[in-house]
Amino acid sequence: LRPIAVEPDGSVLIASLNLYRVSVQDWRAAWGKAGGKIALKSVLTRKQVGGEILAVVRRPEDGVYWMSCGMELCRMGTNGEIRHFGKADGLPESRWYDVTSDRKGNLYARGLKAVAVLRAGASRFEVLSDIKDLHTLRRGRLTVDRDGMLLVPGNDALHTWNGAKWSIVGPRNGWPEIGTHDALEDREGGVWVATAGMGIIRWIGRREWRNYGAAEGLEDPTVWSVKRFRSGLWVGCENGLYLGRESTD
Repeated sequence: LRPIAVEPDGSVLIASLNLYRVSVQDWRAAWGKAGGKIALKSVLTRKQVGGEILAVVRRPEDGVYWMSCGMELCRMGTNGEIRHFGKADGLPESRWYDVTSDRKGNLYARGLKAVAVLRAGASRFEVLSDIKDLHTLRRGRLTVDRDGMLLVPGNDALHTWNGAKWSIVGPRNGWPEIGTHDALEDREGGVWVATAGMGIIRWIGRREWRNYGAAEGLEDPTVWSVKRFRSGLWVGCENGLYLGRESTD
């Protein structure tokens, strides 16, 4: 389960060609049963938006949903009206694998080979500098930390954008030589990074690393997406969806 986003009530949105919703209650009910299946509630279909839905975000400031829709991006307002954004709006033709927003109202989108931004109040997207290895993990996510830094997981490094230039956290900084898929920042400033084969790595204070895997109940080592809500973490893995309680230990 790769692209996920969290609703205000803690429910998780899953962009898997179509758009689905899973509540915490439904997840717990299924998890407690042998062979139990999670109830996926349909929100939107690809036919409704004119293309595959591979990413979604709900902007908390206005309740508007942004999502990928084929080779474009779509915005769904609170009234259900859908508008498409493409070449005419500054977006190169691409599949878009993640969308996220920051506290200033800027919207970021990650495509096959580039990251684009729709700045607050603007009507056109701008393409940021290309990252050469975006294509190798094209389904990687985007995250904005508390300081407005954009975190972009890459092939064997975590790329950061401060609004003016790119920086890289990689093996030279003690980062393990492994692909990354997603990242989020916790309340203490630590960064949780989803990896391709090592479960979740917690970057504590940006100086120390801690790994979370089977010993901590995360049985699937390939993690595609990790999102926090008020009382825990949703973790989307190759073979399923996990719900965990965030620890500060």
